[in-house]
Amino acid sequence: MQTPEVRSLSFTGGDAGRHRLSWGQKWIWRSVVLNHPRHQFLNLRIITPIPAGLSTATVLKGISTLLGRHQALRTRFGVDGMGIPFQVVAGKGEISVAIHETPEDDDFDRRAEEILAGLADTPFAMSELAVRAAITTVHGQPVHALLAMFHATCDGVGAQRIVADLQTLMSGDAAPLRQQKIVHPADRVAYEKSADGLAQSRRSVAFWEREVAKFNPVPPEPERASSNGFPFPEISIRSRALTQSLEILAAHFNVGLPAVLVALSARLLCARSATTGIGFLVFCHNRIDKRTRALSSTIVQNFPIYVDVGARSLEAILKSVNKGLLVGFIHGQYDPDSLSASLDELAKRRGTEPDLSYAVNVFTDPQAVGSRTAPAPAGRRDPQDVARELHMKLASTGILESPGPDRDDMSFYLTAALDSDALIGRVRVNAARHSRADAVDFLKDLEHSAVREAVTALEDPVRLLGGTVSPDSPG
Repeated sequence: MQTPEVRSLSFTGGDAGRHRLSWGQKWIWRSVVLNHPRHQFLNLRIITPIPAGLSTATVLKGISTLLGRHQALRTRFGVDGMGIPFQVVAGKGEISVAIHETPEDDDFDRRAEEILAGLADTPFAMSELAVRAAITTVHGQPVHALLAMFHATCDGVGAQRIVADLQTLMSGDAAPLRQQKIVHPADRVAYEKSADGLAQSRRSVAFWEREVAKFNPVPPEPERASSNGFPFPEISIRSRALTQSLEILAAHFNVGLPAVLVALSARLLCARSATTGIGFLVFCHNRIDKRTRALSSTIVQNFPIYVDVGARSLEAILKSVNKGLLVGFIHGQYDPDSLSASLDELAKRRGTEPDLSYAVNVFTDPQAVGSRTAPAPAGRRDPQDVARELHMKLASTGILESPGPDRDDMSFYLTAALDSDALIGRVRVNAARHSRADAVDFLKDLEHSAVREAVTALEDPVRLLGGTVSPDSPG
């Protein structure tokens, strides 16, 4: 393996200065502090293919222009004498870019992933710019551009915007970028200090107060050993059966996929804890208008939803959850400091702490939250054939385990994302409250309960097939 060539890359950008953190940055900062100094799992990883024929010099120029264009990439963080974090945007500076030559007979994609892991597996230091970059080459020709970004400066949607800009810069025609507006971290901070921003925060905090008042109190701390020595084990499931079942149920009840996943999860967790309801904190990316969609920084926060399970039917739970997600989604922007003070006051009035340790991070695009996301019909199929297909897909389900972070303030954290035709569900649990076996059983039960409910829905052909909806699913 050759030693990479390291180039020093200069950049120049406007709006240099020191600013307080935005709400989204404050929100993610709690995880940085909680996991310090081992917060590298918060780093974002990007691999971008480079169009054939570009020179290394052209790619380097594109990366330099990208840094000048985006404040988020020119940001460093610090903490003042009072322990309050802040951010400093550099007007100019340099960044080191390592150029890794890859043998022609090597697996280019695998090698790029290994190099990116080397960039991202080290926590960002306070004095460091919030981005690291590298390039892979074959016979001197660039193949991949690699970026590792600190989550405190950028979220997944912001990263997509930045990568799209880099791809445009490498295309040779940067003219479209001159017409695109960017909302920078400093712009976001200015909005949050404005009358409109402060009013938004007050509305969201008031919503939190009303919803969290319904949450169960924190239960007594159980005595349980960690799972396999991991304090926060993560269990993952890859299930085509779960994917298709969620789509069938979303179409059948005319709700969003997130509502189905949250409702089924609530039923299972309530059955395990012998409670009639459960509160979740739902992650949302908050890209709800032109201003927030143009933001290249992080704006992810969350909102609360209480799911009343009781003896209600699945349809009643689903409709309630779908409405709750839609309402909650517009209350996900707030000052975490104001919210913390409000929740402390609420706990004093109640005499108990609300249990805010259950969280879900699933399909948080507002269109996915509120709309039916089943695929377009491809002709009517025999519901019994679809039911048999679901049961056959159960055989291809895979479950994996990984250590998870060293520390977390969540006792149960469910994430879900689509990968090709299968849903990747992941549960991270606090091993002091939930064992590894609990997490495995939850995911298996989630899959089987979704299949069972989907098969029941398939037995209602008038409702499912009477209009334009089909139980078909690709794959």
